[in-house]
Amino acid sequence: IYCQAASSYIPMLATFSKSGKLISEVMLATGCDADCGYKCIDSVFIYSLSSIRLINCNETYNCDSLGDETPNTYEKVIEESHFFIDKLGKITTDVKRLTLYKK
Repeated sequence: IYCQAASSYIPMLATFSKSGKLISEVMLATGCDADCGYKCIDSVFIYSLSSIRLINCNETYNCDSLGDETPNTYEKVIEESHFFIDKLGKITTDVKRLTLYKK
C-alpha cells in the first residue's frame, strides 16, 4: 500500500512479483471533491494481507445561486468495495452500491 500524489494523497494497493514486476494495482479510495452540495467520507479497513474493504459514503444535492440546498435533490449513496488478493498476486474487486436516502 502506498499513497499517490493528487490534490490529496490517494491510497493505492499494488502487488509485485519477486523480480519486481507489477502484477496488479488498484486505487483503494478516490478522495472527495470540494464543491457546494457534495460531501463524502472514504474509510479503508485492512483485515488481512489478502482482504481489504472500502466504504465510500457520498452525500449530494443541487445548490441554488446562494449556495443553499435545492429542495428534493438530496441523495446519500454508500458504495462498499471488497478487494481480494489471490495466491498469484492478482487483485479482484467486488463493489456493491446502495442508495440510502433520497428526498
